[in-house]
Amino acid sequence: MSQTLAPNTWKDVIINVDLHVPASIYLDKLDAWKDFAKSAANGLNISRFVNRYEQLWLPLLASWNPDDDIEPPNDVHWIWYLHMLLTTSYSSYCMQRFGRVLPHRLRKLRPVQLATVVQQTAGAWRQRYPSEPFDVPADDARGTAADDSDEHTSSRLVDVLTDIARCEVDFTYQIVLPHYRDDNFLYAAVERYRKLLLMRRLRASEFSVTALPVDILLMMRVHALHPKQFNGDTQRLFGDSTMAMKMDWATMEYDALPPAALYQLDNIWQRQFGRGQALFVDGSGLRGRRAGVVNCGGDTAMRQLPHDVLPRADVDSCHVTFTSLTVDDVWSRSAMKRVSVEARLLGHSSVAREILFRASGSIGVPISGSDALGSAHFSVSQNRGIELAVFRHRRLGILCYGRRRSLTTKTLNPIQQFYVNSVKCPIAGASTTVILPKVTYTDPRITVTFNVQVSYIRCFSDWLANKIHSVTRVGVNKYAH
Repeated sequence: MSQTLAPNTWKDVIINVDLHVPASIYLDKLDAWKDFAKSAANGLNISRFVNRYEQLWLPLLASWNPDDDIEPPNDVHWIWYLHMLLTTSYSSYCMQRFGRVLPHRLRKLRPVQLATVVQQTAGAWRQRYPSEPFDVPADDARGTAADDSDEHTSSRLVDVLTDIARCEVDFTYQIVLPHYRDDNFLYAAVERYRKLLLMRRLRASEFSVTALPVDILLMMRVHALHPKQFNGDTQRLFGDSTMAMKMDWATMEYDALPPAALYQLDNIWQRQFGRGQALFVDGSGLRGRRAGVVNCGGDTAMRQLPHDVLPRADVDSCHVTFTSLTVDDVWSRSAMKRVSVEARLLGHSSVAREILFRASGSIGVPISGSDALGSAHFSVSQNRGIELAVFRHRRLGILCYGRRRSLTTKTLNPIQQFYVNSVKCPIAGASTTVILPKVTYTDPRITVTFNVQVSYIRCFSDWLANKIHSVTRVGVNKYAH
């Protein structure tokens, strides 16, 4: 890439894919793939899915006119998606086996058009593989026609795709919130992704991609789902597409960096794009991650906490008691006066959750109980966060309310909020008020008041002493308070 063509601003970064429209299509696809994704993430039937993709679908695709619309079976499409995330591996695999990179694109089709494309694709499949069904259920573990062929699925490909599949289930959990369907949010995400590409072009050595905002990760995936365009864009931008966005998809976004590292990345980002341009914006943080202190966006814990006290202490767990909450700034086309809130304690996986309390009340008025709304023991090693789901009640008549409808879901980390308001060490407990801000203009603002009782705490001085002592003695003791 010549020096004269090198981009100097993010507006000079050209992407030959309209990422905004495909992003919405991709989110719809994730809904269609969810059963296969869960099955593959659990290691069930993934060998069969990969077999159908590698031995059946790819040869059929290679014989297809690249300009024609196609729609593979959902299990195959999911595996194809995982393989394309490994951009360099997918390109080299296709070149070695077929002599070219097999294309993929997300194109918006009307329902009638989509039905026609599915019918045409299924017809070509059945003609070529009469003994193999086009669609298979996620829990169907029967053998495939490819099992009897001389070519067998690469065990390495199965292992690699299994690792990615496990983490991609977690990623789908990150983007189910309503604001990821908001056009304004997606337009801004495209702009921020272009900024990331420029950052990698200008400051690759100092700007790590170990932890990134979820909205940027979304656009990165959508870009990768257009492999020919992705290769061309990164080749033009970086001169070598293999060096452009090389990353470990299986671990990068789920091992969140500690606050000090996030603080450093945010400073680099703002030095490049201006002090008003934060790396993590409202709605872009990881849901319920302890190290993801930018979870709520805006005036985050990362910015409120002085840099020199970030590493001073480390809370392992705490007991949380919710005393009151208020939902306000609600936008709605219809008159809405009452809402209900459901609090959920999130576990390791996206399906592990425990209902802490359900409460109803009026807009702008504190909701509280005679004693407490609910309580929970929150553990860093066991819990992602505490999720607050807000619902509005559809009014059927005077003083009558019918079925509830979801408004938004927000997540808070009580240990994170504990440090925002209390930085002395050690501390046994505190009462904390947290404002979970609006992510989009349709979102409500939620004010939550709760008590935090620390179960275990380790001060920096104790940590340092134990760290030195551990050189000659294995193990570090934790002091309970």
